[in-house]
Amino acid sequence: MVSVPSRQIASGTDVKVWVPLHPDTWFFHATVLRTRLPVPTQDAEGILLGYVDRFERAADTSATGTGRRLDLIPFTGRGISLLRPPARLVHVGLEGVTFTLPAASKLVFVENAEMQVVLADRSAGSCAATARVRSLSRVDGALLYDL
Repeated sequence: MVSVPSRQIASGTDVKVWVPLHPDTWFFHATVLRTRLPVPTQDAEGILLGYVDRFERAADTSATGTGRRLDLIPFTGRGISLLRPPARLVHVGLEGVTFTLPAASKLVFVENAEMQVVLADRSAGSCAATARVRSLSRVDGALLYDL
């Protein structure tokens, strides 16, 4: 069972789950069997996973030298790259971006903050859009941002 506060995940959804186990990060694919389950010491937003497949060590996703960028640039202050630690990219799509930062890190963005999202690839060019922090949650020692 996994706690997923304020996420709308339906039963039958196929998901990819990342599990940080020092010093590596592992991932697996699964199917959501049930939603809105109580998670001990957490909340009532748990999901039950089944049909777990391909438990593997995550490859190094460092973007250094690849010519790829996914940066968040606030209108004041320094930006961050979502392709390099300490950030961990969870999801990127047309509907938004979800990422985590360690809870011990300095709070980068507050809820409803606006910033530029810059996506670039050496061969495809770049684009930018304005985004707003829809939600900010503390989950298992991390800050989960949803833009």
